[in-house]
Amino acid sequence: AYLKHKDDVDIVACIMLVAMTSELQKQHEHMDARTMIVHLKELFDERKRTKRFETSRSLFRSRMAEGASAVDHGLKMLGYIKKLESPGFVMVHELSINLVLQSLPDSYSQFVMNYYVNKIDSSLPGLINLLKTVEPCIKKDQKSIMLVDNSNSSKKKKAQMKLKKKKKNPTKA
Repeated sequence: AYLKHKDDVDIVACIMLVAMTSELQKQHEHMDARTMIVHLKELFDERKRTKRFETSRSLFRSRMAEGASAVDHGLKMLGYIKKLESPGFVMVHELSINLVLQSLPDSYSQFVMNYYVNKIDSSLPGLINLLKTVEPCIKKDQKSIMLVDNSNSSKKKKAQMKLKKKKKNPTKA
């Protein structure tokens, strides 16, 4: 039984060596199958870990620009989250939703508040669909608010300038 096991281990080691590049073959030719597996994990898991770090950094730092497409932004965030999913790494669903909602600009604050007040529970694709539905209304409101703000602020500035002139003129007379 021991000799059979040893032969099987040697066959596995040969198969592994055949599947490797020549450089890796040179590094592993005198190792048994278990040692090769451990060494390969040490070599290549580090890259996976670095890639996961880069992806999570992109995910956590993502912010949607004001006026940008919420659907495109949501799909980008979903892509980062899917890249992070792997054996041994689990992201809680609620955290994924929170990351997407927190990455939205201030113009979506009413949407975010309604999402939590109404205790909406959706999947990430469902959240993206909600954003798609709400986006035209937010963009329309944003344009009208900008117009009102611009006109009011210029009127206020003109009124303030007139008050300053009136205050200066009576003291001189």
